[in-house]
Amino acid sequence: MHEWKTDICSDAGALMLAATSSHANLLAVNINYPSTYSAITASALLSHYGHPHVPIGIIRPLTNDTFFDDWSFELGEYTSKIAYHFSGGSIPWGHAEDAWDPINLYRKVLAESDDASVTIVSIGFLDNVCSSAVHCILPLTVLTPNPRLAFGLAKLHR
Repeated sequence: MHEWKTDICSDAGALMLAATSSHANLLAVNINYPSTYSAITASALLSHYGHPHVPIGIIRPLTNDTFFDDWSFELGEYTSKIAYHFSGGSIPWGHAEDAWDPINLYRKVLAESDDASVTIVSIGFLDNVCSSAVHCILPLTVLTPNPRLAFGLAKLHR
C-alpha cells in the first residue's frame, strides 16, 4: 500500500474542492482527529460553500488539541481560528459533541442510499473506522484507504 502524505491545509482544500464540485454530492464527512476544532472547522467550511446540513462524524474522546507542525515548522495551526470566527452549519461553536459517531454516520448514509451508489473518498486515515470493523459492519464494495485527516462520502453524478 502506498501512503500519500498531505499537510493539514490539503485536507481543508480537498473538502472545499468536494464542496464546490458539480460532480460530487457530499452525503457526510467523517474526521479522524478528535479535536473539537476539526469538527467545527469542517462544519464552517461546508456551511460557507453551501452545505450547512451535511452531517459530520468524529472519533471520541474529543479534545481541544490542535495541529502543530513540529517536523518542518512551516505549517500554521488554523482550525481553532476558523472554528471560533466562522463557526456555523451543523456544528456551531461549543457543540462539537453533537457530531455523529463515524460508524453510525456510515451506517445511516449507506442505509439511506441505493446499492452501489456511494463512493467513499478518503483524504485521511481510516483509523476512525477500523478497516476490519467496516468490512464486518458495512457491506461495502468500495473502500479506498488513503492517508490523513478527513474523508467524505460522495455520491457522484454520472
